[in-house]
Amino acid sequence: MALDLSKYTIEERFIPVFLMLDTSGSMNETLGNHTRIQVLNLCVQTMIETLKQEAKKELFSKMAIITFGGNGAVLHTPFNDIKTIGFKPLSADGGTPLDKAFELAKDLIEDKDTFPTKFYKPYSILVSDGEPNNDKWQEPLSRFHHDGRSAKSVCWSIFIGNIHGGLIVSLSHSFHY
Repeated sequence: MALDLSKYTIEERFIPVFLMLDTSGSMNETLGNHTRIQVLNLCVQTMIETLKQEAKKELFSKMAIITFGGNGAVLHTPFNDIKTIGFKPLSADGGTPLDKAFELAKDLIEDKDTFPTKFYKPYSILVSDGEPNNDKWQEPLSRFHHDGRSAKSVCWSIFIGNIHGGLIVSLSHSFHY
């Protein structure tokens, strides 16, 4: 009897990447010859282009982009194949609702329709100047790290700015003063 491959399916496996990008007003501050938001835009564009190149080598990634600024967090780019993501530069304005970014990222990771169970560990990356304007972010960050599927995330923080001696929030399980 011959092997009938049509009876079998290959499950799609991918590396999920969740970007949380700070678009608050403090990202308009100058950093060298650019503003922080310009640096963020350049970094994100470079990251996406690099992941697209890796996708050609069969390292399959999907990405969602969350922006937070003003009064909330927004799903800027829905969870999709990295090869289809087109990134347009962001602008910055308003407050830093970091808590809303952590909550939205957690909701996306926990949603099994958006993010199926057969996956590699998610990569959650916070890109910010690390200057929240309130303390509401602490509990959502704790839930992100300790509850549910988001607790399995590999967490990275990319800091853009100058250290002024205040708190710098880091997604990667530590805080810096």
